[in-house]
Amino acid sequence: MPSREWELAGLQVLHVGGWAAYFTLTRMVYSGDAGFLLVLAGVETLPTIAGLVGGVIAERYGYRPALLAGTFEGLGLVLAGVFLRDRSLLLASVFLASLAWSIAGPQVYAYAYTVSGGSSSRLGIVLSGATVGYTLGSFAPTLSRVVSPGLLLVLSGVGVLASYAGVLLIVGDSRASRRGDRRRSVGLVVLVLVMSALAFTGVEIVGSVYMGKLSREVGPALYSVSNAAAGLLGAGVRPLAGRIIDYAGPSSVLSAVLVCYVVYVIALHTLHGFLVALVWVIPIYPFLDLSLYTLASRLLGEAMGASVVSASYSVTGVILLAAGLEGLEGPPLIALATLSFIAASALSLASSRLSRSGGGVVSRIGGVVEGERL
Repeated sequence: MPSREWELAGLQVLHVGGWAAYFTLTRMVYSGDAGFLLVLAGVETLPTIAGLVGGVIAERYGYRPALLAGTFEGLGLVLAGVFLRDRSLLLASVFLASLAWSIAGPQVYAYAYTVSGGSSSRLGIVLSGATVGYTLGSFAPTLSRVVSPGLLLVLSGVGVLASYAGVLLIVGDSRASRRGDRRRSVGLVVLVLVMSALAFTGVEIVGSVYMGKLSREVGPALYSVSNAAAGLLGAGVRPLAGRIIDYAGPSSVLSAVLVCYVVYVIALHTLHGFLVALVWVIPIYPFLDLSLYTLASRLLGEAMGASVVSASYSVTGVILLAAGLEGLEGPPLIALATLSFIAASALSLASSRLSRSGGGVVSRIGGVVEGERL
């Protein structure tokens, strides 16, 4: 009989695969409209503040009520497929899916933390399913040669619905554990929120606008291969990233990788053809999210740190929505991404002393330091 971790891993293939298909297909369809892609990214990220609501629900009433919101997530993606060519209805559908994901999606991993008993190796099984799902979903543009992108997106939404149905069947009455010291400085919360929002602003510009450029530069087949390769390389580099963060400290690594992102976004903007694909697959993001979550954990405790980092996407959404409505593209867009990365890097360096002094609030489950295994 398969273990619970393997069951969750299989369900994550469906869940993350559906979202990977959504991202790659929408960026392909609207690759020639940078302004709309920014608006779309804003709509995707604005609702993430609801993640705090999902955490409260899971703590008070158990995982099941929060996970039920995932049915609306799948429904939103189905509707996004139906209305893929209708921009207004597409935005409404994506907002519904993102809002529901903000409530339900993080609780899938929270439940994985619970059933893994704090074991990073067992939790890694679940995360491997997400990596496989991202890789498979990235081939959706290639399949769009024989199946319409709208239908593929509808099927992806059905897959997301199926993944939540499976999780709801196995989760039972499990409840989230309350972790970490809840008496935290408002200033620390604001610091992590702003630092995360700025970092994600640059990342979302890369993931939206320059994913669209990648589609135009290399065609559907290599576009799919590039996104799949980026996912696999990112998964492979995570153990190394974790060891480097443990050795050098999360604030130092985060600051350095944000500076690397400045060079990365300039390269993506200036290069063409196959060179764009070569730059695209460089595994930078694993260093960013691992160091960011570790730093947030040391400053705020694991549970609150993860919640604030997730909620920061709402601030990112506001910035991207404003940029899209202003029609930013070309050099002004590069400037926005670059300034966001530099400002986040500066805040990361400023937080280094706080990180060293705030390590006592990092939570432990079964003797495992949570911040060191994200």
